[in-house]
Amino acid sequence: MIHYLQVLWEHIMPAFDAYALIVFLIHFALGVITCMAFLRLFFRKEIRIFKNLKRTIYLLRTGGPTLENELELLKGNGLYTVNDRVFDLNSSSNLLQTLNTFAVLVIGYSTKFNGYQSIVDHAKARDIPIVVLAGTSTEITPEHQAIFRQYNYFDMCNTPSRLLTTIFNLSIVTPHDKK
Repeated sequence: MIHYLQVLWEHIMPAFDAYALIVFLIHFALGVITCMAFLRLFFRKEIRIFKNLKRTIYLLRTGGPTLENELELLKGNGLYTVNDRVFDLNSSSNLLQTLNTFAVLVIGYSTKFNGYQSIVDHAKARDIPIVVLAGTSTEITPEHQAIFRQYNYFDMCNTPSRLLTTIFNLSIVTPHDKK
C-alpha cells in the first residue's frame, strides 16, 4: 500500500507543481502590467509638470498695482522661469503678439481695463494659462468674470503667496505641447 501511495505521489505532485507555477506566472504578469500602467501614468504627469514649469511667466499690468513684489517673489522662488520686467498693457496694444507663446500670463487686475477679451482670445489660441491677480480688496466684476470663465486654463488669486500655488496647479492641467 505504501508503494502505491509513493507512486501516486510521484505522478500527482509534478502536476501540482506545474499548476502552482502557472498560477504564479499569471499573478506575476498581472502585477507587472499593473505596475507598468501606474508608472506610465505617474511619469506622464511628472513630465507634463516638468515641461510646463519651463514656461516663461509674464506679469502684465492693467492699471492696478505695480506687481513688483510679485515679480520678486516669483524670481526668488527659483522654481519658475520669470521674465525680468512687468509689462504695461495700457501702453502697448501689440504686446501680446511679441511675447513667447510657451508662457503663463499673470494679469494684475484693474476694473478700468477693457482689453480682457483680447487677452483671453490670444491665450485660448495658444493654450497659454492665465492667472488673474486681484488685490485682497479688489472684486472682479461679473462682466470680467464671464470673459475669464470662457477659458479652461484660467484661475484667480488674491495674494502673492497664492500666486505660486496657482501657477503650479495650472502647470499640472495645462497641455505642454508647444504650438
